[in-house]
This record gives sequence, structure tokens and C-alpha cells, in this order.
Amino acid sequence: MSDTADLIVPPRTRDALAVLAYIFLQFDRAADAAALLAALARLDVDASWASTTRCLALVMAGQDEAALQEAGVLLDTPLEDSRRGHLLRIMARACWNLGRSDEARQHQEAAKAVLAAMVMRDREALHP
Repeated sequence: MSDTADLIVPPRTRDALAVLAYIFLQFDRAADAAALLAALARLDVDASWASTTRCLALVMAGQDEAALQEAGVLLDTPLEDSRRGHLLRIMARACWNLGRSDEARQHQEAAKAVLAAMVMRDREALHP
């Protein structure tokens, strides 16, 4: 996204909207959070946090197919391992909700592998 997003929506406003999305999630208004997070994803220069959280909000709102579709698109982009692991766990949850247990297990195992690799890299960095 261009630097114009920073001029249109100041960082403090984005932060306030992120807090509002969190409050929506805490008070079982996941559909509202998902809509707000979609807007934040379009406004934020680094929108991966909003997009990932939107996938979780979609699952919480019972929109599991939409969550799977969006998470799948995100997984095709360059992501930090921690974000990739969280998306895979969200996908596993969505699959469980849809009764697709084999697919859920595959996503859960993939998430474990990504997060375990991340931990091993961190350990190696601390203790070369």
C-alpha cells in the first residue's frame, strides 16, 4: 500500500479501530469485527495482522468457508512463520467446524511444524 494511507488515516486512528475490533471480538460481535478488520486491512501499510485476525473473526462468526478462502489466499503471500502458523491453526478450526476432520488434522500438523521450526531457529540463535 502507498504512503497515502498514512495521510488519510492517522496511526492513532488505526490503533483505535484495532482496539474497537478487539472489543467486538470480546463481546461476541465477530461479524462486526470482521467487517472492521477488512477495512483496516485496506488502510494499513502492514495489513497482515488485520487480515489474519479477520480470518479468526470469520470463524468466530460462523463463516468458516469464507475464513478458509481468505486464509488460503494469505498463505500464498510472504508471511512471517508466526503468522503462517496462526493462519494454519485458524484453518484447522474452520475445518473442524465444517466437519472436515482429516483436513483439520493436516492444517494442525502443518501449524505445529511451522511453529516448531520457528522455536528451533530461535533456540539456535540464542545458543549457537
